Amino acid sequence: MAEEHKRRIEEIIGGMKCPRDFKCCKGRFANVRKAKDIGIGSFLECLV
Repeated sequence: MAEEHKRRIEEIIGGMKCPRDFKCCKGRFANVRKAKDIGIGSFLECLV
């Protein structure tokens, strides 16, 4: 992954909270498919 992308991801998650400590991002996005859009604004349901 390009450094530019890593910096952008860190910038985005820096302003967010995650009860699972962003496992989907830290695992090189292997688990990113395990999230579900629940239709409430910018919220996702984490399935990890």
